Amino acid sequence: MECRSRLFVMITRVTMMLLFGFGCAASLNAQFLVPDREYRCPPSDHGCKSPHNLSSFETRTTPRGNSFSTNFVEYNDKGKLWNPVELSDALSQVRQARGANNSQGVLLVVYIHGWQNNADETLGACNDVCRFRDTLLARLADAQAVNGKPLKVVGIYLAWRGLTFTLEPFKHVISYWPRRSIARHVGQTGMFEALSQIESVVGESRKNYVVVLAGHSFGARVLENAAETRGKKGVGFMVGYRNRLKTVAQNHAESVMPMSQEALKLNPSLPADLIVYINAATASTVTRKTIKDIRDTCTKVPSAPICDADPLYLAVTSHADLATGIIMPIANLVFPALTSDGLHLLSAANTPWMHTHSDPKPGCAPGSNVCFDVTTREKLIVESIQRVEHNEQLPGKANDPAWIFNVPKNVMNSHGDVWNESVTDLVTKVILSRRQFQVLSANLEKLTAQAN
Repeated sequence: MECRSRLFVMITRVTMMLLFGFGCAASLNAQFLVPDREYRCPPSDHGCKSPHNLSSFETRTTPRGNSFSTNFVEYNDKGKLWNPVELSDALSQVRQARGANNSQGVLLVVYIHGWQNNADETLGACNDVCRFRDTLLARLADAQAVNGKPLKVVGIYLAWRGLTFTLEPFKHVISYWPRRSIARHVGQTGMFEALSQIESVVGESRKNYVVVLAGHSFGARVLENAAETRGKKGVGFMVGYRNRLKTVAQNHAESVMPMSQEALKLNPSLPADLIVYINAATASTVTRKTIKDIRDTCTKVPSAPICDADPLYLAVTSHADLATGIIMPIANLVFPALTSDGLHLLSAANTPWMHTHSDPKPGCAPGSNVCFDVTTREKLIVESIQRVEHNEQLPGKANDPAWIFNVPKNVMNSHGDVWNESVTDLVTKVILSRRQFQVLSANLEKLTAQAN
């Protein structure tokens, strides 16, 4: 009888504790869980509700008088659009930016944010949205508006739920694995569809566009899966492009069409001019396959534009990025993503033997691939990166389609320190060196001169 009484008391206490715990969890639910929801509303959708009254379309003007626009397109964890109008508006903006007679050049920058971020924004706080819009896009709007008719800068912020929980240890530890899986799924579904539709609109007049795609942290994993995936759900848009190039080689072998003639047809259809991965929270597996596939493609179709790209891909990670340098490989070791990543634990930029360039060094030495400004508290300094000669991606060629390297803490001081002044200037300088940018800028200068 006494044992039963003690058992009853114990069960009662456990029940009360559980009820108390559930009650606390319910009261803290709004703070504990990050909702999978829409944060922006299209200007035309008057029934949409935004928690902070945010629009999915914005226009800004820099202090120098150069304007640019930003569209926000949001997806849920299932890879579905929260509001299809957001994507329709973004596609319309991309199309309208080139002008009625295709007389305007466009610098299109599509960005996918990473872990712990979304499309939300609060007054007085400069988060990931703010840095992308007010630092990167503003810098690009000013940087290329020096001579002639400047390119119109159009930004698209592709958003998803980058964080599940707000409290530790769930926020940084337990949320890693589900976000890793969701990033892959969203990349192969919704983001792939969005980027494919953007590519289609750009393809209506490809000569008018310089296209830059960028992903940070898990956003790089999203972008990578949209661009480079191979599986039952289909192939990524970059894999599809390289497959079409290989068809050129096959047709040439069968004498269906001269190699040079068909390769020229594919030159304007390159999906992007530059793909940027910053502090990528993704293993090096896909990067290794991509480089191998580019090497194979360029062996068969050496005249393809990707074979002369220097670079087409830019993978940069900070030495101060503890999230991808320490946390990610440990998490991948505990629960590896064998299907997608195999046994590779580190990103390409955190794998030294994959580096194509050395860490940035002070000064702008002769032979440097790019020189950029590093902003510190004390002063502004110039640093440069140079190619590592022993790590050629395309044997016998002096260019690397994928630039892979680290940067020190003074350039990027943490995992989330993207789109600061130094990183922005590095990416801007690489964009301005792109052949498509230079050709398009020169053509616009001729049009401006003729108009005057």
